[in-house]
Amino acid sequence: MPQSYRAVWDRVAFPGHAGVVAFVVTAGSALFGAYRALPGRVVARDLRHPDCRIEIIPGDLFEETGSHLVIGFTDLFDTDPSDGRIVDPSSVQGQFSAACVRRLPGPPRS
Repeated sequence: MPQSYRAVWDRVAFPGHAGVVAFVVTAGSALFGAYRALPGRVVARDLRHPDCRIEIIPGDLFEETGSHLVIGFTDLFDTDPSDGRIVDPSSVQGQFSAACVRRLPGPPRS
């Protein structure tokens, strides 16, 4: 750690305390990282043209009530995420297909 401390400052600002400074910087960085890793907050932006509000809300996209979802699909409507070739199961389309489309009544699927 003293080498990192000396790489930042060309002269010793805290003689004999390089280890303490390195510890404080490391602890501060760890606390900041832990703060940033906490569950997210709502981020909102108000627009004038068009007059609307855009909010980014942490949570499950498919459990939101009163929201309108726009999920892109291919023009062939291939929605089989079983093998991951056509639709990646971890994509929004794959998650939507697994959570919502599979529950719809209709002809049996093979």
